[in-house]
Amino acid sequence: MWTQIKYLTVLAVAIGCVGNPIHAQTSVQKYEQVSLSDHSSSFEAEIHQSILALRKAEACLEDSTTANQLEEIGYLAIAQSGFTTSKEDIHQRTGYWMLPYPVAIKYGLRINSIIDERKNLAKSTKAAYQYWQELNRIYENEGKADLVFIESAIAVAKYEIDSINNWESFESINSSNQKLIQIKKIYQESSIKPIGPEAPTVWLTSSKPVSFKAIHHFTQISTAELSSLNPQWINNEYNPEFGNLRLPLKYKKNFTTQVAEMEQKTRDEEVMMVAANEKRIKQLKGNIPDLKTHKPIRYKVKAGDNLGRIAQRHHVKISSIRAWNELKSDRIYAGQKLTIYVPANQKITIAKKTPKKQKKPKLKAGEFEEYTVQTGDTLWAISQLFENVNADMIMEDNGIDEHIAPGQVLKIRKPE
Repeated sequence: MWTQIKYLTVLAVAIGCVGNPIHAQTSVQKYEQVSLSDHSSSFEAEIHQSILALRKAEACLEDSTTANQLEEIGYLAIAQSGFTTSKEDIHQRTGYWMLPYPVAIKYGLRINSIIDERKNLAKSTKAAYQYWQELNRIYENEGKADLVFIESAIAVAKYEIDSINNWESFESINSSNQKLIQIKKIYQESSIKPIGPEAPTVWLTSSKPVSFKAIHHFTQISTAELSSLNPQWINNEYNPEFGNLRLPLKYKKNFTTQVAEMEQKTRDEEVMMVAANEKRIKQLKGNIPDLKTHKPIRYKVKAGDNLGRIAQRHHVKISSIRAWNELKSDRIYAGQKLTIYVPANQKITIAKKTPKKQKKPKLKAGEFEEYTVQTGDTLWAISQLFENVNADMIMEDNGIDEHIAPGQVLKIRKPE
């Protein structure tokens, strides 16, 4: 079928002449204009620029087999993307070879939110070469295989069917084919030989993902150059899970030194974290009673509660409540939830309402009264027993801080 397309020009013109000779003549002129524009010096200059970029990239490939594959079908990458990675079409094809997603996946390329290996020269070239070889086996015609590579099998088949009755469709596929043939000719006749890269590069790795910004911070290589050397990393963040990172050789020492320091810092932090967790677990295990004989309950602190009253109510020690809940002081607040371990067979009975202590008679200004601290008392609770007295006044008059003990005698003064 493909060999017949060379004769479709005559058929299309004949059909046009029967229907509209003027239209046929105009179409031929349009075709001639396309052909002339294809041979323009600016077009050839663009192709030579792409060939130059390809030669530089070819010199960076470590695998000679892959370099030979790039050399053999490099004209397809130039026809597709101009040998860049920035191009993307409406079908979301991208990379040097503009491979469609299904084709890329079929030939082993990884595409996800982290990496798009269609922009990795070595890997995408291997995939493109396998795809091109399969097309040659299917169509047994290199020209047809090349055009299908560029346009897709469905598009070429549609063009071929439509071109029998539609001059514009024929002109479209023929123009694409002629352009591809010209690019291939310029590529094969180009005097530009494989050349070395502008600066030697090296492939490096790290144990953890690292952003291009971080690499720039400790090596001073620009993020733009990093992106240019590593276009496959979608979010400008290197992830060692998906391969190595390419850097100019001169930055190797800085990169490896800084990565080693970061990895050592990470290991030190992990060791410290593990040690802290083990210590905490050990402490908790030492404080938590045997769960065969005890059970944990959750107690919600009410207004007016203090650790002394809660401990007395549940027949446990204040120090135990503090240890079980990792409290640094006796301070608690209404609504706070505490874990308390009680005997498994113990029934918790909570009084409906704790009777309030009787308030003492009003003091005269400047008078003192003694108060003996009871179990579970706090300075705030004691201050509530007297008119116009607060905890700060009690601490000031007695030369103490907030820590008090049962049996301690405090002086309570009526403010002036």
